[in-house]
Amino acid sequence: MEELGLNTFCSSYKGFTKIRFDVYGFARLLIFGRLLSPSSKCATIRQNDDYYEPVLDEHNPDNVYDTLDFICSNKDKIIRRINTSLVKKAGRSPEIIYYDVTNFYSLTNIMD
Repeated sequence: MEELGLNTFCSSYKGFTKIRFDVYGFARLLIFGRLLSPSSKCATIRQNDDYYEPVLDEHNPDNVYDTLDFICSNKDKIIRRINTSLVKKAGRSPEIIYYDVTNFYSLTNIMD
C-alpha cells in the first residue's frame, strides 16, 4: 500500500480534517483481514493482535466504520492515486485493460 502512495494520501487528508485515528492502519487491517481470514469488520479489528506485529497500536473499534466512511467519500481520489502509481511504477498502460469473463459452475446430482 505504501508503494501505491496510499500512506501519504491518508496522512495528507488526516492533516487537514478532524480525523484523529490511524485511517491508514485501519485500512491496512481491513485489507489484510479480508485476504487472510475474512470475517466481520469487528472481528477483523479483533484480529489485530493475531499478526506478528499488531497493525494498529491503539484503536477504538468504532473507528473501523469511520474508516469505511473515509474510504467511501474519497473512493474516486483513492482509485486515481492507485492508477497513477501503477502507471508510473509498473508501466501500466491505460489503453489496454484485461478482465476475467469466465464463469464457474458446480455440478450436483440435486435437481433444481
